[in-house]
Amino acid sequence: MKEVNLLPSEYRSKPITLKSIILLLLLALLLGIIVKYAYIDLIQKDRDGQQALEMLKKDTINLPELEEKYDQQNKLLEELSQRLLTFKAMEENTAEYWRGVLSTIIESQPQGSWLIQFTCDNTSLLLSGYCSNDETSADYLRSLIDSGYFAEAKIEKILYQQNDEVIYTIRCTLGQMEVISP
Repeated sequence: MKEVNLLPSEYRSKPITLKSIILLLLLALLLGIIVKYAYIDLIQKDRDGQQALEMLKKDTINLPELEEKYDQQNKLLEELSQRLLTFKAMEENTAEYWRGVLSTIIESQPQGSWLIQFTCDNTSLLLSGYCSNDETSADYLRSLIDSGYFAEAKIEKILYQQNDEVIYTIRCTLGQMEVISP
């Protein structure tokens, strides 16, 4: 018996060809690639991100301990800095330091200048004297500044006498001069 197909040619089933098989395979491969990169990789990246976030949360739990250690280290640093300043102050108050200051005051005094009063408090020296002219008192001031024992030295008062003598008062602040490097 012979089969007869009475359907028009548009509705008849077509045989499966190699072309249609290759087309279906390419379509399946394309669909697989889209699924992999559009969904599976994104889901994996999301999981990795969640794991990294969890690890960071665990690390931030330890932050108060780190802050406490940081505060302790800063307190220790401040305490050691204070001790160092105390030692420097003790060193400055030694007899050698004061011997150097007094010898500087005496040796810096130019010819024709005489001290008549010397006053000292915690960090300041007040030197009063007289000399033959104001240039001599200015030379004395420059010598005191150049000595390095005083952070600041300035003439507070200068009086001109009738016999061309000058009475001066110089205030010196103890401490090392700050050197400004170029």
